[in-house]
Amino acid sequence: MNAGDSINTYFSDRRNRAAAVAGLAVLTLGGSLFGMILGAPANLIENTMRYGKTATTVTFSLRRSGDTCTILCEDDGVGVPYDEKEKIFTYAYGMNTGLGLFLAREILAITGIAIRETGEPGRGARFEILCPVGVIRAPERHTG
Repeated sequence: MNAGDSINTYFSDRRNRAAAVAGLAVLTLGGSLFGMILGAPANLIENTMRYGKTATTVTFSLRRSGDTCTILCEDDGVGVPYDEKEKIFTYAYGMNTGLGLFLAREILAITGIAIRETGEPGRGARFEILCPVGVIRAPERHTG
């Protein structure tokens, strides 16, 4: 098994477990890189369940600003402390494996997509997945 297969298996397992806990159906599409990119939202859901403590809701939305689209993932949990907003994306940081957000950021970066946490501690986590021109296509009617 090569590194790409290992990463794809990691995200596939995480996506399926997060979806099962959340009671969601899993849509699997072809292509290992595409599958790994889809793993990022599943990882965010799993992190809400694991670290959000008081979280009851996770919301995904798409915002367009000019030619750039931002995928927002927001929850109503405890949020991320200011001093941890960058640390959560570092290798082996966290209470579980410490790989989820690290790998999500690294894999998204391959395609020019960036991810950051911009929520307020005590009011919930808010992840912004920044997609530059040409990375995704979103019809105007589906974006805010």
